[in-house]
Amino acid sequence: MREIIFSVCMTAIALSLFKMLLPETALKKQMAFLISCFFLSALLSFFTYYRADLAKGLSPEAFALEEIAFRDFEQELFNAQSRAIEREAVRAAEFAIAAKLAQADIFAQNIFVSINISDEHSISISEVRLVFHNLDELETLAQAMQITQKEVGERVLVTGVIMEESL
Repeated sequence: MREIIFSVCMTAIALSLFKMLLPETALKKQMAFLISCFFLSALLSFFTYYRADLAKGLSPEAFALEEIAFRDFEQELFNAQSRAIEREAVRAAEFAIAAKLAQADIFAQNIFVSINISDEHSISISEVRLVFHNLDELETLAQAMQITQKEVGERVLVTGVIMEESL
């Protein structure tokens, strides 16, 4: 408490000396006003930062650091990085599958890839879904599923869907 009052008094003395050192110019009133505003803001920040109670005085609880919430951003940062890596991996896998199918002149309407990222930072594809919109493309769908299965491996589930367009 004594240190706080001492620092407030020292701030007031320093600002008073600075105010006396101002030259006699047209800006003296504005500079004096700015110095006063600085002092008032220093006092205001003291009472808001340290949560001082003017009616009851300062208590040791007003300065308790245990009440300040600590937020750990490490897990949030890790999750954001994982989501960004997952989006990039999905996009790259979809592009690679579309390019491989395009070599066989097969063009799926949509390709959906499900990616898993484990805690050991390994990435694996769990499912690939190929979407076509015409029932006439049933043979094309079967051929696309075979090509995709060959590319991604036997452990990955490859499904094909024919969605008829609504009229």
